[in-house]
Amino acid sequence: MLASASPRRRELVAYIAPELSFDSADIDETPSPHESPHDLVLRLALSKAQSVAKRHPRSLVIGSDTVISVGDTILGKPYDLTDFRRMMTLLSNTQHQVYTGVAVINTVSMRTLNKVLITHVNMGEISSQSALSYWQTGEPHDKAGGYAIQGIGGKYVKSISGSISAVIGIPIYETKELLTQVSE
Repeated sequence: MLASASPRRRELVAYIAPELSFDSADIDETPSPHESPHDLVLRLALSKAQSVAKRHPRSLVIGSDTVISVGDTILGKPYDLTDFRRMMTLLSNTQHQVYTGVAVINTVSMRTLNKVLITHVNMGEISSQSALSYWQTGEPHDKAGGYAIQGIGGKYVKSISGSISAVIGIPIYETKELLTQVSE
């Protein structure tokens, strides 16, 4: 059971769990004051998994969350065009970190395992006009950091160090490992 409505996460998890079902977790994703990106994605991944686990006994439940961090600034999904432009200015010609938390709960044994991955992404220049054109495609509207590495936004990415699937939404290899361990 995937605790997410994200089509990207569903597609990725289906590679390792073909019998996948999903149920969206409706939780407050607001960062706590002074909460680190690591702690935020871990808390949200666990909260999503726990919320859905209550509704689905006798299941393996997967929760995941992703945020972008530029220095001390956490970038979630852009609220509007102004927020998106702020994000693109921060990301342009810099390296940022993508934090992805994943939590797996075995609702029978109540065993819970989790992991946070950090992927480093180097971006090229993003001009104001290019950012506006990208916004108008609609792709950035529901993406952490305002871009999709697997989509049009990939044209701004110079290089990455870490898990591409974690940047897209959930680390496939690590999730497979957590599912195996929680089932033992």
